[in-house]
Amino acid sequence: MADIGTLNPLSLVPLAGLSARSTNHAAQCYIIDEAAVRDVGYVTKDKRVVVWLWNGSATDANLTRINGNGEQADGIGWDATPPDLLIQGTSQRIVITVTIDGPLEYEALLTFLSSCAHSPTLTIIGTRAPHLSGDIAYLLMPHNWENGLDESLAWKTDVLVAHDRTEQRIQLRTLPRRAWDLRLVVAGAARRKLETWLGLRKTRYLFSPVWRDEARITAAIVAGASIVQVGTGYLDFAVGRWLVVYDAWDHFEIRTITGIGINYVAVDAPFAEEWPEGSLVAPCRYGIGIEQRRVSRFTESVGDYRIRFEARDESAMPAIATPDTYRDLVVCPFVPSWTGGEETWDNKWVRLDNDTGVIEFDIQAIEPVLSRAAQFRLIGRVGIDTFLRFLFYCAGRLSPFWLAATDRGFELALPAPAGATAITIGNIGYEYAFSGSPAREHIEMIATDGTIIRRRIMAVETLPTGEEQLTLDSGLPMDISASTLNRCAWLELCRLDSDAIDLKWWGHDCVDATLPIVVLP
Repeated sequence: MADIGTLNPLSLVPLAGLSARSTNHAAQCYIIDEAAVRDVGYVTKDKRVVVWLWNGSATDANLTRINGNGEQADGIGWDATPPDLLIQGTSQRIVITVTIDGPLEYEALLTFLSSCAHSPTLTIIGTRAPHLSGDIAYLLMPHNWENGLDESLAWKTDVLVAHDRTEQRIQLRTLPRRAWDLRLVVAGAARRKLETWLGLRKTRYLFSPVWRDEARITAAIVAGASIVQVGTGYLDFAVGRWLVVYDAWDHFEIRTITGIGINYVAVDAPFAEEWPEGSLVAPCRYGIGIEQRRVSRFTESVGDYRIRFEARDESAMPAIATPDTYRDLVVCPFVPSWTGGEETWDNKWVRLDNDTGVIEFDIQAIEPVLSRAAQFRLIGRVGIDTFLRFLFYCAGRLSPFWLAATDRGFELALPAPAGATAITIGNIGYEYAFSGSPAREHIEMIATDGTIIRRRIMAVETLPTGEEQLTLDSGLPMDISASTLNRCAWLELCRLDSDAIDLKWWGHDCVDATLPIVVLP
């Protein structure tokens, strides 16, 4: 036993996890200044962990391998390329990358193997955000057209309205989100396969034909060919996207489009088998179906499945190439139906009630703000294509356009000759109610021969006979009278009142659309 008042010599005890500088193990390899466990937190995008591997031995050494602990280390990589030389007394920088692929919760153990006597380890823990797996569900079961096919286009615009109703519109989403509501009535093996795809634990990509553009090949495809004979006009074929040739949900060939002609589509790889004339072909999209999926079961083997398919990597359809314009703004290329539409007038009044019985009002709009739902039925792919390009011009609530009102706004009281700069209409109180109204200073008249006349009203005068005379900004191009005019309407400057537009397809060449609009000052 030591004497009281004397000190025993301390012995050095190496502690695990400390760096080479803190221990005295010259023959070891260490991770410098790194805790044994690194928590990378919630991973929604790739995260990087930097480590320094120190060679404290008396000689140069080789990093021979980095081992991970199986599935826990899935989705974790590094920039080291063993065998890497570790110079004596120096350190090597290694970047560990934790990607979004792999288990949602993980405790990855990485072991650095080298010629040194010690093999350090690093534990990485964290959680990942759920995301789409690389698996694909091929939805080639045919769409049920009994209730049509619903398609939606959704832009995003920030609209700032001032007190005087002037607006500033900011586009927040340059490309629309495009989605289709699919209805698949399937039975037997197809139903069981679909159930498996929809019930997978991980969210997966969906692959579906664009059902409104399904067609049939006009000539047989021989094995080894890379050309598909099919009419492509106004269909959703695009270079870099995909097409499928098929005759059943489980018998198909998918190819990437490399070229498009009027009557053919070229693909990136030859077809493996022969497809007879009349086989089905359709442009395809990858997408997701993360919203609620529903099924109504008719029997133990038959079900009606409803899936919202949202296309991925949507591209912009070009706007109208040569649009009809008035005062440098696009005119809606179609006349809406006057049936079924509902109009509202709102002055944006604010009621100021001070609880004393006296009520005051703050009127934010001197004249009513007019809004309505314009309904269109489009038949034929030429017109449908024009309408879609018009929607892409509007880009949701971003761009204003001209649209004629759906009602007959006035009646011509007297004929007017070609070149006249004034017209006489039946008294509607224009001078009293509408004079100076931005929403009622432009008119559109359509003659029985199809001639469209658009003019701005510069002045109004009530005649002794009671009729009203409207002075126009330029002369008429032809003689007009009440009997030669099919349409006498107000021409309104509008914008869409919603960034989401729904289309109801009733087949390959018929679609209904409803555009909610608001008239601008």
